[in-house]
Amino acid sequence: MKDTLKEQISGLAAAIKELRGKEKQHIKIQTLVEQTEKSRVELDSVEDELKDVRADKAKSKAQKAMNLSGVVGKISEKTTRFLPVGDALFQIDENGLFIGLKRDEAITPYLSLSGGERAFFDLALCHALIGNKENGILIAEVAELDDDKLKTLLSAISEMSPKNQIILNTCHDIPEYPKDWNVIRLGEDL
Repeated sequence: MKDTLKEQISGLAAAIKELRGKEKQHIKIQTLVEQTEKSRVELDSVEDELKDVRADKAKSKAQKAMNLSGVVGKISEKTTRFLPVGDALFQIDENGLFIGLKRDEAITPYLSLSGGERAFFDLALCHALIGNKENGILIAEVAELDDDKLKTLLSAISEMSPKNQIILNTCHDIPEYPKDWNVIRLGEDL
């Protein structure tokens, strides 16, 4: 019987040892479950903050687009007033800046404009940006314009009655121009 009790004690000691090992595992598991739950709560909080930040970013982006569209709209409008044909098109978005000319339904990017179209567009854009301030000087090269387009440009500028000085340079003779323009040819006495 003594041996039986010793065997039972040994068996119980082994069972206690095995149970203590399992208890340690359960404590580790419980600790991991608690840490996981705590991390999940923190993650939910961070996700809520991230949603707020994204919402603020979207609002800021929309506000920026609205502010830029107002500026771009004014520049487009002022540039278009000076163009003989079509509408100036400016678009600013997350992809950058697009500049072009819209005629009817066709849109031509700025870099695809002909030399004459670009000369008109450049002058119109410069005039839109500097405005009609006194003592302003706007200088443009218009050699790409044919006689008809140059005449149209000179007339358009005359109709605006600009307060600033507009100097147009060309290597071609100007056969016809409005009376309010002064033409100076190099090589002539000034």
